[in-house]
Amino acid sequence: MIDVNGPQAQYDAEERCLKIARTAAKYEYTKNVIQEIIGDNIVEPTRSNTPLDFVIKDKNADMPVGGIEHFHVSLIYEGAEGNQLKSTAKKHEEQTKELFNKHENSSEPQELSTAFNELLLLTSDSINDRRKFDYKNYIKQFSYQTEKHFSKIRSYCETAQCSPDKVAFMIEIVVPNCAEWNTINYKTQRFEALPYEKFPITQDVINIIEKGKTQEIKYVLLVVHDEFGSETKIVYAFDVNDIETSCKAQDITIYECFAPKPLLAKIQVLY
Repeated sequence: MIDVNGPQAQYDAEERCLKIARTAAKYEYTKNVIQEIIGDNIVEPTRSNTPLDFVIKDKNADMPVGGIEHFHVSLIYEGAEGNQLKSTAKKHEEQTKELFNKHENSSEPQELSTAFNELLLLTSDSINDRRKFDYKNYIKQFSYQTEKHFSKIRSYCETAQCSPDKVAFMIEIVVPNCAEWNTINYKTQRFEALPYEKFPITQDVINIIEKGKTQEIKYVLLVVHDEFGSETKIVYAFDVNDIETSCKAQDITIYECFAPKPLLAKIQVLY
């Protein structure tokens, strides 16, 4: 049975994100930054409440030389119990796991039909949820989560026994499946439509990442994938001290704002 939302699920998500970062990087610049962060060393997940998600150890001396801290920023949030915000991406992930657990041993035709219909409805909800996107709220949450983790750099350094520039931050953004993007170019102020495989980076996000300079942080990785991790996998690396070079080397255009192209999914349930 798949763990739905316990600690094990979080640890698994962290390791999946790191795997995407290490295997899906497209640009040489991105690959070189990841190589500089990890090198030929061993990356050990802490899998605990210890500050820092991954400790990088020298492969020969077995001593910490750096680390990686992972955190998630949702594209879309919605209200939950106690006036708390819940990531729709996390909601869909939990629902998918619950669906798997429910029908894992199903074999009868009617049971399989029911499972298929429930999956169709879940997919429809995922597509329709993109209409809830609010750019200002996305940036508010991006800023809150990023600054919260940046502020803990000293405790991460204690765990990894290293200086702040040796701890990299890996920000995971889960986007709606096959979402296309409506954007405003930051320089030209013109509308641009982007395909789903090009996730827009805005000036607001750049400004937030650059705040890492005040904490002596050096590298931030941005890992973008869709809710099922199959269609969209994008990895960017940013040197907070030289954002301009990072953007040029990875062919990043900066946008003023964006929104997922609205779609309405209508699912024909099968009986």
